[in-house]
Amino acid sequence: MKYNFVYKTINLINDKSYIGVHSTDNLNDGYIGSGVKLKLAIKKHGKKNFKMIPIKFFNSIEDAYNYESILVTEEWVKSKNNYNVTIGGNGGFHHIFSNYKHMNRCGTSHSESVKSKISNSLKKYKKTKNHCNNISSSLIGRTISWKTNTHIYSESELKSISERTLGENNPMYGKHHTDDWKEAHSIYMKNYYKNNDNYWKGKSWDGERLENLKNSLKNQPKVVCEYCNKLTTKGNYARWHGKKCKEIK
Repeated sequence: MKYNFVYKTINLINDKSYIGVHSTDNLNDGYIGSGVKLKLAIKKHGKKNFKMIPIKFFNSIEDAYNYESILVTEEWVKSKNNYNVTIGGNGGFHHIFSNYKHMNRCGTSHSESVKSKISNSLKKYKKTKNHCNNISSSLIGRTISWKTNTHIYSESELKSISERTLGENNPMYGKHHTDDWKEAHSIYMKNYYKNNDNYWKGKSWDGERLENLKNSLKNQPKVVCEYCNKLTTKGNYARWHGKKCKEIK
């Protein structure tokens, strides 16, 4: 059964609140909201100091958003006692992704007045000498591919990045995307490829291309996992073996 409802999340420390819409199959899924300011507040005060209270249930998500628009008005958003940043009824995350054109600035530029405002706002944040030294040290030895304008990471950098994001260090460790996020991301990707060039559009893996791929994979250097003794490619080893091998107990 799908539950569609409008909820209010309250900060138990300062009584600030956030009103939103949620759709779920499990009322005990632990969801308490996904607003930008709300998430920052949760990070600051801890999830245990917030309480989510369902306000009203609806048969459809559209009805829930309509009711949200009645509660989350422009006056509500302007209040310093709330975490909402936009008026209700737009679906928040759904609304952003469902109209990708409004957030895609490809081929456009800021006006001079906007540039000035951005510049003035950034001047408030001055980097310390230690911060500058850290940035400088991190750039030593790096090379840039000017052809693609992307950074080319060295073997040591890739290893360092991998180690920093393994297991519990990974931001998504033990977490799962909500159904709301999955639906919004699906809409975003569909609109993106609908309105932008896609290299694979209208193409398929024909016999020759597939054969070339098979040959290139056959010629890849192989390595043996020290835990399960399987012979595999370097790519598969980095993804599934070594310290990530399932045979490690």
